[in-house]
Amino acid sequence: MHNKNDMTETQCIELIRGTFTAEEAKELLLNLIKYKINFHGQRSFSAEVRFGAPEINAQKRINELKQSIIAFTQLQEQALAQKAQLKIEANVYVSLIPKEPAP
Repeated sequence: MHNKNDMTETQCIELIRGTFTAEEAKELLLNLIKYKINFHGQRSFSAEVRFGAPEINAQKRINELKQSIIAFTQLQEQALAQKAQLKIEANVYVSLIPKEPAP
């Protein structure tokens, strides 16, 4: 997984690992998801300015992330009602993808 000579090297970044109160989990995850929505929104806006049309993949991802907010909010409300904590684990895998040579 970490061979320096391998062009498909993958690294794992442990982004989140812990148990959180419902409010802490809400703050952590909603801020992260909102950041990603803003990232894709800026990307789409940039494409619209440069090419006259929003980036379809960015718009699709924004919609998926908004659905994630709805699903998480339901779980967070359930945790609040039950006075339960939420365990969150999030790993990010980053792989090197060689650029294909121009024709």
